[in-house]
Amino acid sequence: MSDWFKSTGPYTAQQLAEKLNCTTFGTADRELSAVKPLNTAAVSDVSFLDNPKYKAQAETTKAGAVIVSEQHKNLLPKGCVALVSNQPYVTFAKVLQLFYPQAASIWHTGTVHKTAVIEKSAKVAKSASIGANTYIGENVVIGEKTAIGPNVTIINAHIGNGCIIHPGVRIGQDGFGFAFDAEKTIYEKVPQVGGVRIGHMVEIGANTTIDCGALNATEIGDMTKIDNQVQIGHNVKIGQMCQIVAQTGVAGSSVLGNGVVLGGQSGVVGHVEVADGVMLAARSAISKSITDKGATLAGFPAVPIKEWRRAQAKLARFFKNKG
Repeated sequence: MSDWFKSTGPYTAQQLAEKLNCTTFGTADRELSAVKPLNTAAVSDVSFLDNPKYKAQAETTKAGAVIVSEQHKNLLPKGCVALVSNQPYVTFAKVLQLFYPQAASIWHTGTVHKTAVIEKSAKVAKSASIGANTYIGENVVIGEKTAIGPNVTIINAHIGNGCIIHPGVRIGQDGFGFAFDAEKTIYEKVPQVGGVRIGHMVEIGANTTIDCGALNATEIGDMTKIDNQVQIGHNVKIGQMCQIVAQTGVAGSSVLGNGVVLGGQSGVVGHVEVADGVMLAARSAISKSITDKGATLAGFPAVPIKEWRRAQAKLARFFKNKG
């Protein structure tokens, strides 16, 4: 059982197989009460194997059942039930939702905490939830079954259905815009009037900031997932089903296509376009437009990852020989 959430189990292995669309190999009536990692699971627990890195743990696990692919089912010790899935990690997500449904929705839908402040011009769906000490400002629209966590500030934004906004997020504040004179001695603040538009089923991690656009809205596409402490600049347009990992920054007026993945502590300079399906390694930076769909990049400035690996190998040999 989780230390934080109460399990809805037990379920038999056969019940799990039916609910998760898996095939069972082993004792189908075994009862399973919780979900645990391979190395700490007991006979009453279900675990999973997706990454081959943990094959050794699968071979010695004491779990009563393990979600595995067809190719890995024979790794499990005698007596352990195999729940064979075509997509073990997706099935793992579903089994967690089954055992711990309360964790899948951190804030109950349809509730507004008594300390939340909602401006009169804001429109909040009845099925949405607003957490403690959260401020929903003017010109905000929040869709159905969207959960807004505590200590969130949202202004000048439209947010779709089924979104999760984690604690401390800031949405719709001014973008970074200033106009200087020729001598760089006088500047004018450029008003930011574009707002923010966030699609459906978007998740935004804790303490992430999304600036409003100067004229056009900053846009986040449907089903995009943004991690904690990410900065999205003004006028940025992010496509559908993108993944942006923690401590990443996307500078103003950049455009990311659908399915783009940005690794942790990476960056994208302003006013560039990134094609669909591009993957950027952690601590890398895109400094020019990327037109090659599905490219995998690394380094600063980012180059195809094979080029980056060759360069790193040559650099390592250089310093080794020099020493």
